Amino acid sequence: MRVVQFVQVIVLLLLGAYVLLLQLQNPVRVTLPLPFGLNAMNVPLGVLVALTLLVGVLYSALLFVPRLLLARARRARAARATRALEERLNATLRAKLAAPATRESHAAVTAPTVQEQA
Repeated sequence: MRVVQFVQVIVLLLLGAYVLLLQLQNPVRVTLPLPFGLNAMNVPLGVLVALTLLVGVLYSALLFVPRLLLARARRARAARATRALEERLNATLRAKLAAPATRESHAAVTAPTVQEQA
C-alpha cells in the first residue's frame, strides 16, 4: 500500500512541475505537446488552469478510493460479526427457554415462600 502512495505522490509532483514549466514558458497561450506524437495543442491559459484543476480533483478522488473501500469492507465485516453474535445469543436464549425446567433451576428462580423463610 505504501508503494501506491509513493507512486501517487511522484505523479502529482510531476504533474505540478509540468504545469509550472508550461506556464513559465508560455505566459498567455500554452502549447501542450501531445504524448506519442509530433503535434502540439495551443490552448488559452484559463483552459489549461481549468484542465489542471480537473485533473487535480480526479487525482485527489483516486487517493481516497482505497481508504473508502477499506472502510466499507470494515463496516460490512463488523455488521456480519454483530449479526453472527446476535444469532448465537438468540439461539442460546431459545435453547435455555426451551429446556425443561429442573427442580434446582426452578428453585433458584423462584423466591422462597413465607413458610420456607420461617
